[in-house]
Amino acid sequence: MYTTKVEIAKSRWRITPRQRGLVLGSCFAENIGGQLRESFFDVVVNPCGILFNPVSIGNSYCNIVERRKFREDELVFANGLWHSMEHHGTFSAADPAVVLGRINGEVPTHYDYVSLTLGTSWIYERQGEVVANCHKMHADEFTRRRISVEEAVASLERVAMSGAQVIVTVSPVRHLRDGLAENSLSKSILRLAAAHLCEKYDNVVYFPSYEIVNDELRDYRYYADDMLHPSAVAIKYIWQRFSETFFDSSTLDFVHQVSRLRRTLAHRQLNNDSPEYEILRLKTEAQLDELVKNFMKK
Repeated sequence: MYTTKVEIAKSRWRITPRQRGLVLGSCFAENIGGQLRESFFDVVVNPCGILFNPVSIGNSYCNIVERRKFREDELVFANGLWHSMEHHGTFSAADPAVVLGRINGEVPTHYDYVSLTLGTSWIYERQGEVVANCHKMHADEFTRRRISVEEAVASLERVAMSGAQVIVTVSPVRHLRDGLAENSLSKSILRLAAAHLCEKYDNVVYFPSYEIVNDELRDYRYYADDMLHPSAVAIKYIWQRFSETFFDSSTLDFVHQVSRLRRTLAHRQLNNDSPEYEILRLKTEAQLDELVKNFMKK
């Protein structure tokens, strides 16, 4: 394969399954967070749902570490459901008590590392407040604008000053509502904000997922059917580069062994009801449990 490889320096610090991590941001954050969870990392992924802009990501972080409890009078009723304007639509429900139960669930407040995936520099404001999701409400209720680099940096400084190790990346998913040129401008603001944070704080590093997809894997075979989101092959490759950047040799070996055993469990047999398959499944699950137990004791 002919490609221009994105060079990534090894991180000054490492992350391991023994540390607690928080992953916030766009749908691409779900991909990386999902891979971490599959590898038995102690990680919380988007507890407020998918978030796209830096202001909502910063607000979400503050709500988490401050244990903010939302009230019923902060919810909005629209289209037959109650919504939180600071949460994804998956938290919405016909009963406001159900919504509050979902959004006020307990999550940890201290993290060793935080991963932020920035999706867009466009925000929506309702009654002067930035919302995380418009919940298909009428467009007249919102003001849409593009934030500045300075606003993006200010929104994320609370995370940078938390004492945690912080990974910032720009989502490779293109937003084409306003065209490719506008998408490039939006992503450029995010990239500049990430650079400013890295220059100002020693605990903040940039991971180039955007550059890997758009410069190294610049071929439509690395995109999903919508030609916007990275394909499963691209996500797997980005995970590989992420692992090489942030894991030490023992963690890399652990992740590879976990992946091998999970593939064995996921493999479809001709007869999954056979006694032989049941023996294989139990043996593999026992190996996986032992692997995780031994690694966590180190």
